[in-house]
Amino acid sequence: NDLHLLDLNQRNDGLQLKQLHVGSSHEPPFPRCSGTLTAMSVNGCDDSEVVALFGGSQGYFEGFSNSLRILCADDGTRVGDAATTGVGLTWHEPIVRAHPSNINGRIPDARWGHSAVAFDGKLLLFGGSNTTHCFADTWLLEISQEQGRFIATWTLLIDGAHHGIGSCPPPRAGQTASLVGSSLFIFGGCHIS
Repeated sequence: NDLHLLDLNQRNDGLQLKQLHVGSSHEPPFPRCSGTLTAMSVNGCDDSEVVALFGGSQGYFEGFSNSLRILCADDGTRVGDAATTGVGLTWHEPIVRAHPSNINGRIPDARWGHSAVAFDGKLLLFGGSNTTHCFADTWLLEISQEQGRFIATWTLLIDGAHHGIGSCPPPRAGQTASLVGSSLFIFGGCHIS
């Protein structure tokens, strides 16, 4: 569960990974593989940037998670700026909510191998697996703050299990996701049946 930074602006010194030290005032995320880290904005906070860590696994057949952690700078600056200048960083566990439009208060199931991209300060999540099956759902995550706590709200955009072939990508894990303009492109991955 260590964290490293590759600063592409430091080319004069050669590109090197720099280990970041995160404050110990909150419990760090559990060690994992195949989760995603995505830079996001905080609604209502100008020029804000946090990093969202979602999902992952502690092993191929166990430890799947839908946990969400938020990394933010201790002084309220952007995470990227804080990481390069040495300002403290801290992990926070947000309050997780389902958008009122989600049936039965659904949030994403535990998974690994999903893909996530930043879109307009929000996070778009697609697919992944829990090893017994793959997902074809698409979610939107928004982060806000209330009384000093982060609030994470999940909205189900497309429930891939209830769409016909051709209307959304088939279930998969390990795919890439790229945002070009306002279009999300999904490529590759594998399907577990």
